[in-house]
Amino acid sequence: MSYFEPVLVNPYNEDPALLIKIKNEKRSFLVDCGSLHRLSNREMQKITHIFITHTHLDHFIGFDSLIRSNIALDKTLYFFGPKLIARQIHCKMLGYTWNLLSRENLKIKIYEIDTEEIKELALFPSDCYQQCHILENKPIVNNILYKEANFFVTYMPLYHRIPCLGYAFTEEDHWHVDKKKLETFAHPPGNWLSEIKTVLETRTPLDFFPVEDQEYSMEYLQKCLFEKKIGQKIAYITDTIFNEETLANAIYLAQDADILYCETHYAQEDIAKAKESYHLTTSQAGTLARKARVKKIVGFHFSPRYRLSRIPNLQKEIEDAFKK
Repeated sequence: MSYFEPVLVNPYNEDPALLIKIKNEKRSFLVDCGSLHRLSNREMQKITHIFITHTHLDHFIGFDSLIRSNIALDKTLYFFGPKLIARQIHCKMLGYTWNLLSRENLKIKIYEIDTEEIKELALFPSDCYQQCHILENKPIVNNILYKEANFFVTYMPLYHRIPCLGYAFTEEDHWHVDKKKLETFAHPPGNWLSEIKTVLETRTPLDFFPVEDQEYSMEYLQKCLFEKKIGQKIAYITDTIFNEETLANAIYLAQDADILYCETHYAQEDIAKAKESYHLTTSQAGTLARKARVKKIVGFHFSPRYRLSRIPNLQKEIEDAFKK
């Protein structure tokens, strides 16, 4: 079972926003924050972590809607983004009057990604978001921005005339009980199964494990009862020029991803416009996906210059370059 359930919020030719639902949990991640009018209030209230590539209008216009849906809740929103993202979020919050707030209302934490470190800052309802509090600076190790027990989030720098970030969400490999093998095992199911699963997934060094009144080797239990599942990887790349440096960074980020969500702003015939505006073409996106050996590419963020009826042809250009 995969932990991630990704879905584009808007049609392929509208604002970028990728909702990543965390299965079996009442929370979601959001990658980019374009228009969110298609999300219900309940869906926006489940969002906890927001990963911003850059703050051009079409990638950040949904910020106010997100805040409006969450402002009365006793929760924290975690924003990740490029240099200056903290100042931009702070200025957004200063644009409103917050005299009706209580200390239990929305808190905001911001993780600003610089070259070799991540700056953690915060905005609090207790002072009506007037101050942007600097909490600490942390070194970035292996490009990992965020980590939980079951997955981690990495980034790579891209370039869109301004710094822009690409993100990848990678699940740790996980173990599942093989129900058919369990039926023939000497003991009935119990809490010991989840305990063994925890030992396997946390890689706890343990040679033997007791099951009821018997002790078994971990190697035997692993082979006898469990099946290893390779974790899913989702990559997200948007708004970047296609050059040697950005291509290398994008390939590194998306390497072996199960799904790559990649901007395909222009048709290949409009490559001059793509170069001028620091965007990708359909063929460039397909080439990137092929070189990164991803399993599937989803093109999005098509320029509104193209009619909806042309999008299937643009998607074919992506696939042709991908399967070349």
